[in-house]
Amino acid sequence: MTIVVPILLMLILFPGLAGANEKYLDHNYTEGQQQIIKWPEKTGDLKKIETIGNQTLEPYSMMWSTDVVRTGDYSLRLEYRDNDCGQDDCPRGDFKGQFGRTEAFWKSNSRIESWSRFSVFIPKDTMHQPEGYTMFTQYKTSNKVEKNGCPQIPLLFMLSDEGILLAQEPGDKNCTQDYKVMMSNDEDFKGKWLDFVVHTRWSNKDDGFIHVWVNGNKEHTYHGMTLYNVVKQRLPIQRHNIYTGNKLQGHKQTQVMYFDAFYSARTCDKIELEALGYSCKALEGSN
Repeated sequence: MTIVVPILLMLILFPGLAGANEKYLDHNYTEGQQQIIKWPEKTGDLKKIETIGNQTLEPYSMMWSTDVVRTGDYSLRLEYRDNDCGQDDCPRGDFKGQFGRTEAFWKSNSRIESWSRFSVFIPKDTMHQPEGYTMFTQYKTSNKVEKNGCPQIPLLFMLSDEGILLAQEPGDKNCTQDYKVMMSNDEDFKGKWLDFVVHTRWSNKDDGFIHVWVNGNKEHTYHGMTLYNVVKQRLPIQRHNIYTGNKLQGHKQTQVMYFDAFYSARTCDKIELEALGYSCKALEGSN
């Protein structure tokens, strides 16, 4: 016999469920540095979110939204203003605030080969500053497995004057950085949800690869070394941020982005693409 308990009755019996996520919607609530947060929706291998130690400690810098949502009930809203900075970022550069970020990363079950998805909404009035950089998503390893002082960021996405840049920094001995314009401004990508699907194999040999789809279209393919130093316990993790640096002193700018539809799994058929209106068969056909 199956017993169905109405949602209202559940909230009466367990009032903690009703308010468990309310604090993240409060405009006066501030996420701490290195705070662990349980996302309330299914995310596959992605288990919990942790804020970074350099997180900007302002209530607006990280909130949950119920207004701009791709799937489910919540999205993660990030905001960066002027010269915001936190901890180690503040003394970097020539002036306080030349580097700063609001960022959360996923504590996850990492795999050598995996599929992941996320969606990002960039409002039309969120611009890239004239100088410097604006990252909004990284797949990055721990600093503990860097070699030669080269960060291992095998995949990252940036907002630029040209549009959306895709970059690879595998952390090799030459600190190689490869950038390309993945989506130009002509594609009018702001003010709408962009659905990213990423299929990766982390390897320091030729059998590595990175494939990226956006809104069902294949936008990037790479085969070859993806990591210079492969440590199974410290494989790249998914990080969502507004991370800026090398800004000009006195710049004035507010940037806002929303992130949602997070999921990661071993195979494509496990990341529930149907929830976004796509299918693995269609993605494979777009190669």
